Amino acid sequence: MKRFKSSFFQNKYFQFIFFVIVFLLGFFFFRKTRVKIDYQNNVDAFTPSIDTSQVTKPSSFFTQAVEQTLAAMRGMGTDSDVLFNIVENLNGSELVLYYNAFGVQTYENFLFGSEPLDLFGWYYKELDRDELLRMSNLWKSKGNFYPNQTA
Repeated sequence: MKRFKSSFFQNKYFQFIFFVIVFLLGFFFFRKTRVKIDYQNNVDAFTPSIDTSQVTKPSSFFTQAVEQTLAAMRGMGTDSDVLFNIVENLNGSELVLYYNAFGVQTYENFLFGSEPLDLFGWYYKELDRDELLRMSNLWKSKGNFYPNQTA
């Protein structure tokens, strides 16, 4: 009597597919847990005063900047150039208004569900390590608090 030996793990094609699925799940889990943010401390710490004499942009600009930010981070991949262009063209007081205009937005992830995040939380989810460092340095160079990541 012949035995049918084509099981799932003996087929090279299915072994490859299984490996890819395990790799992707591991990657998304690592990305999800690589940075933890203490949001309450961030909110408490990020309450700088705004020097209205330095604000040169109308309030509608900040609404548009938030829309551009969300569009740059939606879907597959992130257009980090848009994020940096927005921050580079704002002074310290305007950055605070931009952060406040962003508020808390729901971050959607098909594997891990959704969670409410502030602007910094979205940065941590969307930017790689080098981009996070660059963004942190930009905010700090303009005299603003930028939350530290904790492992």
